[in-house]
Amino acid sequence: MEWVTLREPEEIRFDGVEGPLALLRDRFVLLDEDGCTRFRYESTIGLRGSVVGWLVGRRRVRPTLQRFMRQHSRRLKATIATRARQSRVYPFRASLSAEV
Repeated sequence: MEWVTLREPEEIRFDGVEGPLALLRDRFVLLDEDGCTRFRYESTIGLRGSVVGWLVGRRRVRPTLQRFMRQHSRRLKATIATRARQSRVYPFRASLSAEV
């Protein structure tokens, strides 16, 4: 479970309340660049167990979360682009950047 905080239009924050991680804070940052939106994902995680927890976080949890969020961001980008192409209200402009 998590708390979601909207800071329109530039930020969405997620704070984990229940789950396996002692600390989970995610943030989507939306930046306007010449009429296009740049999406940036940031995450802070923490595990119990001092040095051992830190090592497990660095070696196991962090790479897994990064991989998951990369895949999720690509799917999100594809969904947004599809909806934008179908919009009758906002003209679609293809992004110059294929980064995710």
